[in-house]
Formats: sequence, structure tokens, C-alpha cells
Amino acid sequence: LTAEFWQPGVRPAGADLVLKIANEISDLNRGNVRSLPLTITGMDSPALLWLFRDWDTQVVESIAPNDTPPLLITPANSQLSLTTSYRGEGFAWREAVSWVTATRADWLRWFVYHQMTVQHDQIILWVRSDLVLDQPGQNTNP
Repeated sequence: LTAEFWQPGVRPAGADLVLKIANEISDLNRGNVRSLPLTITGMDSPALLWLFRDWDTQVVESIAPNDTPPLLITPANSQLSLTTSYRGEGFAWREAVSWVTATRADWLRWFVYHQMTVQHDQIILWVRSDLVLDQPGQNTNP
């Protein structure tokens, strides 16, 4: 990552990709982007709310075991204990340059190429299994 000292500390990393995948899942299942409800749990992220500002978005502290939201976003370290099966994909959500933990080799690479190691905060976009085309056990032959 090209890094400069005056850049902000933390910045969104994979916002476009998360939105693209969510739009594709919604379009595939409802014929329109932004039409599936989205639930965010375990996160306080104004950037995430802004990214999904045109969606029917609900922010909750935790998901009840019998609740089955179609799309769900959680931090990477959270555990889902839902009765319905979900498929999840991890995304880099925020990234920050590792100035404090930089080694001499990192500083040399920054001095020559302006590249520095970054740390990523991960999120997981969960999709209810019945909304995914390649469900296990689903017969795809005509």
C-alpha cells in the first residue's frame, strides 16, 4: 500500500466490493438491487451505515436464534448461533498503516517506494443459504 504520513489513520478498504456482492445477491433473488433487508450486528460503523444508506438496514446488538435475516454483516471475530444455515465471506473493511510496528525493512521500503504494511479489520457478509445458487445438495442438472 502506498502510504504517506498525512493520510488519515483508518480508511475503508473493501467497501465497493461488499456493496457489489450484496447488490448481486439482492438482484439475483429479488430482481432488483437494494431490495433484500440487511441486518448489521456487533458493529458501530457510520461508514457501513452510509454505504448501505439506500437499503432497508437494521442495526441490532445480537441476533435471536430463531431470527433469519437474508443478509447479515458481522465483525470477523463474532460467532453465529442461528438455526438457519448461512454462507459467509470475509472482507477487509478498514485498513490502517502500521507505523508503530514497522521494522527497519518496512521503513526502508517506505523510504524507497512509499509502501508500508497495513493492518485490516475484517467483516463477514453472511447470506442465508436458501438465497445462494450453489446450495449443497442442490441439483443443478436440467
